[in-house]
Amino acid sequence: MTLLDKSNATTRFKLSKFEAFRVGDKPTLAQVLRNREKRVALQTDLCQKYSESVVVTFKCNIPGEIKNNEVISYIFTEGKNAIHKCLVDNQWEIGFEKEINDLTGPELFLVINNVGALEVKEKMIAIETTDTLARLFDFDVSYANENTIVNVSRESLGYETRKCLICDCDAKQCARSRTHSLQQLHDRIILYILERGAHFYESEN
Repeated sequence: MTLLDKSNATTRFKLSKFEAFRVGDKPTLAQVLRNREKRVALQTDLCQKYSESVVVTFKCNIPGEIKNNEVISYIFTEGKNAIHKCLVDNQWEIGFEKEINDLTGPELFLVINNVGALEVKEKMIAIETTDTLARLFDFDVSYANENTIVNVSRESLGYETRKCLICDCDAKQCARSRTHSLQQLHDRIILYILERGAHFYESEN
């Protein structure tokens, strides 16, 4: 058993492997930037309102222009289920929970009471590294320190930066240099999904 357990129910997508990250509405750059501003504003508001608690923000790192469709929703749901399992296993109390399902991608905001931010970040990193699909999960852990919002980084806890899906080098460096094609990245994600037992649509013709 891991933090990211396989579901008993088999998922069958209406999309094929070819369509998996090609079908869906594409958010504009303005929409992406506006969503980022809204996310930061909500994180800040939650940290200030729940100043004795820890705020966790969860989204998925999906390469390409499509940020929300049934395949991406599946990946997000797997991550959300892993978070809730972690909460139950550690008997953590949820003070607030909000899910946003937008064109720019699904997001989850959680306030966790009566636990330290460093402990929460450790558990979120454990989720990110427990399964291949979990490499797509992105957890931000933040809290209020007087009038400052503190984001707990992997590096501050002695962990290495996130690794590339393909070559295990620094993910940000590979993304900046476009070391791997978008198709290579999508093929790797599809492999991760197939490993979870999900099925893509296959035409009978």
